[in-house]
Parts: sequence; C-alpha cells; structure tokens
Amino acid sequence: MTELSVTIRDASNPIPILTRKRPESYVLVLMKKVFDKLWHWVSFIT
Repeated sequence: MTELSVTIRDASNPIPILTRKRPESYVLVLMKKVFDKLWHWVSFIT
C-alpha cells in the first residue's frame, strides 16, 4: 500500500482524493506515469 500512495503523490494532481471513492482514478494516474516514462525513453533514443 505504501508504494501505491507514493505513486499517487508523485503524480502531483488532485486524484488522491478521488481514489478513495474511485479506484480507476489510480489506474489513470499510473497509466499517465507509464506513458510519460515511455515517451521520455522513446524521445531519448530517437
């Protein structure tokens, strides 16, 4: 559970409040983080 809250905090937006009621918000944040990392990786290679 610690890792989950850290991930949400890293996303730095108002989603943590929503996450208690709507777990899918966490999934959206996680997907955005993964996408940002992939984008950074792709732009680094090309």
